[in-house]
Amino acid sequence: MSFKFPPIYSFPPFWTIQPCMEARRMQTQTWCDLILSWCKANKKEDLKVADALKTDLFNNKAIGRALSQQDAEFFLDQLVQRQNAQWSDDKHTKCKIIFRKPAQWANIFYQWAVKNNLQGVVFTFYELREGDDTQSEAFHNMDQEQMLKAIECLVKEKKANLIKAADFDENGVKFL
Repeated sequence: MSFKFPPIYSFPPFWTIQPCMEARRMQTQTWCDLILSWCKANKKEDLKVADALKTDLFNNKAIGRALSQQDAEFFLDQLVQRQNAQWSDDKHTKCKIIFRKPAQWANIFYQWAVKNNLQGVVFTFYELREGDDTQSEAFHNMDQEQMLKAIECLVKEKKANLIKAADFDENGVKFL
């Protein structure tokens, strides 16, 4: 798949952290949007920083500009703060990209339950993640940790009950 970069991608100052705070804020937002869009288009949920530095995401060969590892980590840290990523290790060598925040996933689950008149029905996490009835849903084969966070959001909103089990897939959820 060929990803179409925005025009700013070819603007050399975009590749250097800006000293003016307002310019840096805008630059950071643009980089965060770019990273999310590129990862989504390339189906990258796990990003190894060293490998990503060699890709066109962080290396624009046409203008001879590339982000340093430090700058790439800065922008990835911003995604972490926005809950669109999380570091997979303490050394910040791997990052898990989160396309939807837990509250967004929670809404998707709840809308599915309402649309299908499934309030009051108990589902195991396995049924939601891998069941035949959810194959066409965005949450099918969803990351376990993200799923649990989404269900916990529904519990806080009093839209679901969580039924804990020893095994992740045996956990249950009852939509209210």
